[in-house]
Amino acid sequence: MTTAPRATAKTAVLTPEDLITPSPANPQILLPAGVRPFRLNWPYILGIGAYHVVAVMAFLPFYFSWSGLIVAILGTHLCGLFGINLCYHRLLTHRGLKCPKWLEHAMVVIAMSCLQETPARWVAIHRRHHQFADEQPDPHSPLAGFFWSHIGWILVDQPELARLGIYERYARDILRDRSTSRSNATTGWSGSTSHRCRCSSAPDSPWLGYRDNLPPMRRRPGLAS
Repeated sequence: MTTAPRATAKTAVLTPEDLITPSPANPQILLPAGVRPFRLNWPYILGIGAYHVVAVMAFLPFYFSWSGLIVAILGTHLCGLFGINLCYHRLLTHRGLKCPKWLEHAMVVIAMSCLQETPARWVAIHRRHHQFADEQPDPHSPLAGFFWSHIGWILVDQPELARLGIYERYARDILRDRSTSRSNATTGWSGSTSHRCRCSSAPDSPWLGYRDNLPPMRRRPGLAS
């Protein structure tokens, strides 16, 4: 007596590509609320335009010097690396490291020489960016357009970034530090100096420490910066 062979079911082999959820080829999101109709931010436009015009003078023989070129290269790396990337971004915004107060304050001064706003405003905007990454409230999502994410968001007024509540929500720990608070109140080249003066006097809050308990942010997988 013979038995018929049993049919064997083939097991499908999954490839890494099968585990990736397909996404639209060119996802687009709307610009942040209140941006349209566009209102040009003239202090930023004139400031950015002015130092680009001045930079062109380096190509004129009368103004060029090798020592100036070396200082420019070193200064760019010093201010960009230690001022913006290390201080504003990793230290103040994400609290990714700790350092002595005197060093933190020194790096804040270096960062402010880059003309990228005061500590509280830079931190508030970047924390808001992480909370609403690639959604409409994101101040500078690339999904709203390449030009917008690169420089357009700086050149027009964004009402949501002009409200005093943005400092209360995202940067109160920065304002509690007396040194950075004075920086927020007394310096800046944009049109929001009055906002800084008023925010710098915000009362301390026991529920938000300087180093810990940062405002809750929804982090998405893969966001490292």
